[in-house]
Amino acid sequence: MKTMNRTYGSIRTFYDPITAILISTGISVVGSLVTGFAQAGESQQQAQFADQQADQEQEIRRQELRDFEKEQRREESRSNAIFAAIGADLTSGNPLAISQSRAAETAVGRLRINQQSFLREQGFRNRASGFRTRARTQRIGSLVGAASTAARGGNTFLRVTRTQAATGAR
Repeated sequence: MKTMNRTYGSIRTFYDPITAILISTGISVVGSLVTGFAQAGESQQQAQFADQQADQEQEIRRQELRDFEKEQRREESRSNAIFAAIGADLTSGNPLAISQSRAAETAVGRLRINQQSFLREQGFRNRASGFRTRARTQRIGSLVGAASTAARGGNTFLRVTRTQAATGAR
């Protein structure tokens, strides 16, 4: 095959199959890399957002615990004031049993808040981990795709150059 040159106005166009192969292979390789890394960047951003949600969940948990404990102290103070007003001994009998019961309920309430919040936080952490894994996979896939495209382009290049050498065309 001979290289054909044509001129259209002031633009000269080359019809060289080897040049076309190299250009198209290069464009495909770059396109594969850019696409894969852009997708990986988006997945990484989603991971960061999920991490932020998990961090916010920790802060929400701390605030819920503070509010819960504040309410429990307020209830205990009210009960103690009522018992004191009627002259009850707070260290024995019903007042003590009520106080111990309230302490147990408070511990269960704290545990419930911690457990529910922890599960929500872990859900966000798991999502973030999944997004990070997806980002790594997208980067690797991009590199493998680019290498595959380069190999196909190299194979086509070799076939064309062998055909040209065998036919004496250039």
